[in-house]
Amino acid sequence: MRYIISESYRKKLTDVCESSEKTMPTIKYMALGNGAVNEDGEIIELLGTETSLHNELLKKEIEVVDRDSDTRINYSYTVKIDELVDDQINEAALFDEDGDLVAMKVFETREKKPGMEMTFLIAVMN
Repeated sequence: MRYIISESYRKKLTDVCESSEKTMPTIKYMALGNGAVNEDGEIIELLGTETSLHNELLKKEIEVVDRDSDTRINYSYTVKIDELVDDQINEAALFDEDGDLVAMKVFETREKKPGMEMTFLIAVMN
């Protein structure tokens, strides 16, 4: 699997559904990393039990939240010109305000070259 909603986040959803007193923490951060390939350069499989990126390079507050349907919200962050220069990026994740992993995806490696910006988007569907 190349995209997961974490087991811990699914548990939070279940707990909120069972209790009228609990609320879901806001999805607040996006992290990017370079640990999603194995020794052969192949993209690893996600299990759903992950609690963090395999090798986090950057974590920032989400810049844009866009609800494009009743069941889908898009979260994005644009890596600035001076961030992660010459780094390889192949994993991204969302974290809630409690610091817990919400969703994670892995993908083919993209190199962040000098003088460019890169936007990463993760869609969460209910």
